[in-house]
Amino acid sequence: MRMITVAANQAQMADADYYGLSGLQKAIRDLPELLPDNPAEIRLCGMFHATLADYLPCGINSDKTIIPPKKHLVISGTDPDKDGIVAVLPDDLDIAYQQYCVLTTRVSMTLKDLTFTAKNIRYVLHVYGGSATNAHIVIDGCMLRHNGSSGLSWKRWPHPRPLGVGLSSGMTFMVKNSTLYSHNLVPITHGSNHRFTKPAYVLYENVAVSAGPAVSDLVYLYSQGSATINTIELKGVSGKGMVRIGEGQWTLSKISEQPACHNEFRLIMRDTPPRPYLYNAKGTALKITSKTTGPGSSVRFDETSSAFHCLIANGEQTDYDYRDGGNALPGYAVGLCSIQENPYSYHKGKVITALGKRLGDCSQNHKALGVTINGKHHDIIFAKNYDGTDPFHPPAYDNAAIIADMNAAIGKVAEVATCNPGSDYYPEFAGLTTKINRDDSEVLAGMGVVFMGPNGFRKARASDGKIDAVVLDNGRAGDPCRIITSGELWAEATGQRFAAKELHAAKRSPGEKLGIASKHPGYFELNTNPPCLEATAENVLHIIPQP
Repeated sequence: MRMITVAANQAQMADADYYGLSGLQKAIRDLPELLPDNPAEIRLCGMFHATLADYLPCGINSDKTIIPPKKHLVISGTDPDKDGIVAVLPDDLDIAYQQYCVLTTRVSMTLKDLTFTAKNIRYVLHVYGGSATNAHIVIDGCMLRHNGSSGLSWKRWPHPRPLGVGLSSGMTFMVKNSTLYSHNLVPITHGSNHRFTKPAYVLYENVAVSAGPAVSDLVYLYSQGSATINTIELKGVSGKGMVRIGEGQWTLSKISEQPACHNEFRLIMRDTPPRPYLYNAKGTALKITSKTTGPGSSVRFDETSSAFHCLIANGEQTDYDYRDGGNALPGYAVGLCSIQENPYSYHKGKVITALGKRLGDCSQNHKALGVTINGKHHDIIFAKNYDGTDPFHPPAYDNAAIIADMNAAIGKVAEVATCNPGSDYYPEFAGLTTKINRDDSEVLAGMGVVFMGPNGFRKARASDGKIDAVVLDNGRAGDPCRIITSGELWAEATGQRFAAKELHAAKRSPGEKLGIASKHPGYFELNTNPPCLEATAENVLHIIPQP
């Protein structure tokens, strides 16, 4: 491997190959094309201080980066306490300078044993997501510190944080043995960007994470229409805060490519107990639920009916989700298609997935959605011009009006509504496992349970004097359900998907404790002994370790 030394000044190293930031930029430009088996390494000596004058030659409309990107280049130091780059720009800069970064790259690179400190710039490291196809980017033994933006409101500066990494097809991004600090915003965040042909993989391993006092989240992931599941894995990551999955600008434009589930991530945190988790992505599906309960309660769609492929199937996918009822649980079925009403701003405000757009003009050629409810077939007939044809305007009938017509047709036996299927996703925290409901009746999400044998559980009773876990899913007798044995979940009054099942739902204040209700197995009740849950923050319930 070719080795090049660049020193901050001659006092740092008398015989360096290059000096200063301009020397670093020239050293990179002087390199020939590099290959995976013939890379080069630039060793930095000393702390380089980037000023506005150093950024100006980059040009406001260029990549705006102090370090020019170079494929298969390693940039390293010998001591991260002494070697690196400080990029602190003045307060009150014009908004035109908001894009500046220490490094912006689309290609495979490695940073080792360096410190990067920034203020009043966008990111320390920016990876262009959509165009970084198959890139392999590694940060090892580094400190990345973003001290925020001042003067102008930092909200005018897009997302000032240490890492701005958009994922792309086949990309690998790794941060190892490093430290991250983000003063203004959530420190670990990734977006999915454009449609992928291969999933991306992200690893944070042995990373210490901290943030400013106003930052409440540790991880924020946002979907943007990659049409694949990208893996984000955190091993040995220290840091406080919530885990959140949301949605940016959804990019898929073809109606056949619009899934109802907008989650595009598999988040693995197997050495971290469950912590408060929010799912905010906007995917919307059509759901039909039987009005009866018990083993005979069921809903199935007729895949041969004329409205099935426009309302339920997603392109060639037809394996919609359904579950039959049991005891107090009704059967239901959920479509694969997004029926989201709001315009897609990325596509210039087009309205493309609302029910009316999917149905179109049915006034001459009627469409039917066949549904078998509790074993009996029903047809929901669509006989209006629902669309209005203009993709830049809402359909003639909104979702609520069409769903009202559907309920008029089958409302005696079932309920038609919308749901967000991605909200059932839960990260792979420590203590998350799946066991079988061995109780003789249904279990509800958020109930306390005790184990029965190696693979089963039942609802906890007050006489048990403990819980072994909290169940995350509704389940009939004999159903597999996800459970957590430690960590935190929400109070039921928050309305969050992953919340405790309380006998009397209410907001919870720090210090309040709940145990299993005396006459209601599985349900939690305030001030019942022994305590099993304790509020450690507003509406956040911690599973108390049991003897």
